[in-house]
Amino acid sequence: MSRRVFHSPSTAARLVGVTAERIRQLCDEGRVKCLKDVAGRRFIPDVEIRKLIADRAKVSATKEARLDPRSRRTARQRDWMHTESANARPLCSERTE
Repeated sequence: MSRRVFHSPSTAARLVGVTAERIRQLCDEGRVKCLKDVAGRRFIPDVEIRKLIADRAKVSATKEARLDPRSRRTARQRDWMHTESANARPLCSERTE
């Protein structure tokens, strides 16, 4: 039988790469499942932390794709650039003797 692992908001924040306050907000919004003890302390399951890490990886990959100028070119622009570079003349004239 596997043992469930729980983390405090500060530990979860370190693992995910956000602030502990952001983890608390996500718990309060219900976007991250957590348990609270009698004193009101939150405990986040390891499974939820793994989900957050995966979501952040998806978001960062999407942002990188949007920031990459090559990904914004249309197929027509890429084809044009390819044919232009293939038909380009040399920058200096070559002497043939």
